[in-house]
Amino acid sequence: MVSVAEEKQQKDLNFTSQATAEVKVMCSAVRDVLDIAMEAFEKHDLELATRVEPLEEVVDKIRTKLKTAM
Repeated sequence: MVSVAEEKQQKDLNFTSQATAEVKVMCSAVRDVLDIAMEAFEKHDLELATRVEPLEEVVDKIRTKLKTAM
């Protein structure tokens, strides 16, 4: 997320309203990943930990989409 923001700033680009919405979804997904990962770690819950990867994939897809749009 930081690299996308830095590149956006360096190139003086503006996000569309759709891109802004996607960044918000990505931020929410990152928060969820961190919360789930921490809870899974604290509780030693492998089943809960399996929920992290699908969310990471969402983040990766949005990041890729945003980078290719720039």
